[in-house]
Amino acid sequence: DVSHFQQKINWEEIKQAGIQFTYYKATQGVNSTDPNFQHNREGAEASAMYNGAYHFYMAADDPVKQAEHFLQHLLPVKAGQLPPVLDIEQGSVTNTTDKEKLMKDVLIWLQTVEQKSGIRPIIYTNHPFGDEYLRHADFSNYHLWIAEYGVAKPKIPFAWTKKGWLIWQRT
Repeated sequence: DVSHFQQKINWEEIKQAGIQFTYYKATQGVNSTDPNFQHNREGAEASAMYNGAYHFYMAADDPVKQAEHFLQHLLPVKAGQLPPVLDIEQGSVTNTTDKEKLMKDVLIWLQTVEQKSGIRPIIYTNHPFGDEYLRHADFSNYHLWIAEYGVAKPKIPFAWTKKGWLIWQRT
């Protein structure tokens, strides 16, 4: 998963290293676009890697406006593009975030993106955050991309204990 934090990406080098797919950050909140989004999207496509975009969720922002902002960059979905991803983790919330409202709002974001793109999004999170903020049973309707590093097996957040993970980001 890449964003402006990785600066300029050498996509051919990544492909030669055996990496088969990538996700790049597209948007954050209601009005931020990753400055390297277009470069990363074009580079991943040019190297013929499977690729897709993700949105970094901000709890203080309106979920529908966030979804619409993301969709402006996602659509039209190109053939072979991976499902969209919602990245939600500790940086998404503040100490005043209401957990119940957050769960409802995240589900609104997911449903909006799915309805308007025709593709069910994937949720990217980690075990501690998922257990604290993503406990609603409806989250298990979405595939999980779990981030957990330096372990032999990832811990799965409560909502996905029966379903498990689709992608494990382990390094």
